[in-house]
Amino acid sequence: MKLSIRWKIIGAVLLIIVIGLGTLATSSSIFISSKTEEAVIDQSEVLVDEMANSISTFIDGYEQSMRRLRKR
Repeated sequence: MKLSIRWKIIGAVLLIIVIGLGTLATSSSIFISSKTEEAVIDQSEVLVDEMANSISTFIDGYEQSMRRLRKR
């Protein structure tokens, strides 16, 4: 069965569209993945810093309370 020129052109255009969309989807996925990873790392660093500050504040308050109890 011989394909007409019309179907050959339609097939070529569809193939180009599919390849273009596939490339776009792949590159977008890789880009979004790397940006998401960076954002999670940054948020984790902020969370760790805040937890360290909270723990330090708690320990300082506990230490001051213990000193007050010893003075009595």
